[in-house]
Amino acid sequence: MRTAIGIVLAILGLPLFAAGVVGAIYIGPDDTVEIVDAHFDTEAAVLATTPSVLGVAGPTLHVSADAGEADVFVGAAHPVHVDSYLADVAHETITEVGLGGEVTSATEDGPKPVPDAPPEGLGWWQGSSTGSGEQSISVELTEQPLRIVVMHAEPGAPLAVDVAAGAEVGGAFVVAVVVGVVGLASLVGAFWLIRSARRRRRRARLTAVPPPADAVVDEEPSADDEPSADEAGDGEETGRVIPLPGRHGAPPPPSPDSTPPGPPRPTARVRLIAGFGGMSALVTGCAQLPQPVAESERPTTVEAITPAAADDFFAHYTETNNAANATRDDELIATVEAGALLETTRFAYEEQEVRGAEPFVSFTIAASAVAAPRLGEYPLWSFVATEPDGDQAGSWYLLTRADAASPWLAHLAVHPEQDVAMPQPVSRDGSAVVADDEIAERGDAVLDELTAFAETGQEPDDVDLSYAGGVSRLPEHGLQLDDAPPEFGSHDRQCQLRDPDQVHWLATEFGAMTLAAIECTQTMGANPGYSVVVGPEGLGIVPGGAEIVNSSITQSVSFMLAVDTDGSATVVGDRMRPTAMDYSEA
Repeated sequence: MRTAIGIVLAILGLPLFAAGVVGAIYIGPDDTVEIVDAHFDTEAAVLATTPSVLGVAGPTLHVSADAGEADVFVGAAHPVHVDSYLADVAHETITEVGLGGEVTSATEDGPKPVPDAPPEGLGWWQGSSTGSGEQSISVELTEQPLRIVVMHAEPGAPLAVDVAAGAEVGGAFVVAVVVGVVGLASLVGAFWLIRSARRRRRRARLTAVPPPADAVVDEEPSADDEPSADEAGDGEETGRVIPLPGRHGAPPPPSPDSTPPGPPRPTARVRLIAGFGGMSALVTGCAQLPQPVAESERPTTVEAITPAAADDFFAHYTETNNAANATRDDELIATVEAGALLETTRFAYEEQEVRGAEPFVSFTIAASAVAAPRLGEYPLWSFVATEPDGDQAGSWYLLTRADAASPWLAHLAVHPEQDVAMPQPVSRDGSAVVADDEIAERGDAVLDELTAFAETGQEPDDVDLSYAGGVSRLPEHGLQLDDAPPEFGSHDRQCQLRDPDQVHWLATEFGAMTLAAIECTQTMGANPGYSVVVGPEGLGIVPGGAEIVNSSITQSVSFMLAVDTDGSATVVGDRMRPTAMDYSEA
């Protein structure tokens, strides 16, 4: 039995000892296993990995890149961002890395030679480094997929770069040492068990040897053969073999007062199982073992914007907006605003110049709540609530990002005219929930009703306009021409939902909500002899007292719409703001 166990220990111990020694030498005290150490010389401007190359969770990945004297960028990010950033860009893709560090790559063709923007500062990198010489990053590998990107800091082809990558597995060196020690202990145990078994077999053979032929056999004495007292006293006994300790003798019987044997010890098999079980617990406790992750199990979505990124955006938005407002810089404001919000701001600049008004006073905007959904592709969007400012109620913004190379922009802003209870999006696992199709379709129908109301003044059923602000005044926007005589001329009002592709629905406790804007354009043409006299206060860029014979006036209102599952809806609106005016005087 001991021999069999010894052989098992030897069979187990030898590969464990070899693996432990080799592993400890290969891994080293830094717990890092080298994956890639190669030079890449490609005609493309970008080198990137596929997500499948990093198909494990647990280790920390260390990547370094060195392009010599040229500034190099190395970064890691979710495929949603990298796929958008490299869309239509020619680049080299690493598709596989062999056990020996061999790299398989393929060239991805595209009409663009470089991405639309430099990689540094885009905000969605989980880790990045830029500069001359060797640049390094470290990122933890989780169930979230990753792509590694290496390129020049100022994108340009061709790309020649040395890339090295290694996976740090916490406790791997200790595990390798433990495995080696376990293997060595197994080999020592195997040697002891096999040697012990051989000694026992040898002892057993020697014990079984018969007594010599000249030995006197002990016989049962008869009464006639009893020795006399004299014979007994001389110390010499005949006719009996006295067993003595020695080579051929049996051990003496134990004395009555000797210590009794202890409880039976576990068999060697039980001790072996217990030892390996305890060692396994030690190994798994010391190391952060890598776990393979199937591509089908990886999350395919990202949080549209994190609270930290929202804070960064509004800090930048505040600074840029104040600078643009101070000089009425149309181009600068376009770096942080888009859509209806940008148009109202630009028109406000024009109006200030025409009227000789002072620029906007400086302000500060800070995010108080972020309602960001998880999305699987660009464009990205999110709703963000901001802190109240003095007597002003808090506002809601729609932030949009067209692609990974573009910045976040404020697309809509709703500043309620009074402090009202705003609907709150529900959250799941820290992210806002996109509303289901059924409630979103009901919401779209309400938006159509509100657009019709802006043109005709016919209020929609089951829609609360108590806090609608400028939405309630859209039917009256522009010049007041409803009482003009038929011979006056022509006038018309057309209203539409602004940027319908930017209408997004988030789930709320009772239904869904969105931010949207409706704009209306009034056109007027007076017949000869007729005109419209503007009041003394003027209208937008039209001075007071002007006699207008032709005009086109566009105004819009941004608002929040909450739709409940019972079919009712509530509008919380901003004030009506002009976005464009064109006129001619008599």
